[in-house]
Amino acid sequence: MARYARRRSADHQTSAAELRARPHEWQHVHTYRATYGAASVAREIRIGGFGGTYGPPGSFEARTQTVDDGTAVYARYVGEDGIWAHALRSLFVPERRPEDEAT
Repeated sequence: MARYARRRSADHQTSAAELRARPHEWQHVHTYRATYGAASVAREIRIGGFGGTYGPPGSFEARTQTVDDGTAVYARYVGEDGIWAHALRSLFVPERRPEDEAT
């Protein structure tokens, strides 16, 4: 039974920093053997996951693409002020209300 060679893990801190340095440019983040793994990572990037590394929600776009050795994740930084970013923040970041601050 053949074994797969061990792959290095994705470095999301570095990827997010590189994406922010070159906004609106699609860049390769990592390639995963399983499509579901790549899809999960792409979703986390879009909603600002990985401990806020790709935050706030909506400031990054992500997509997957089938390649010879698995499924690649590509992402780009689109900024924090776009309508998409605002819409996602409204879903994932609780809104602060004046009465919350009174307590």
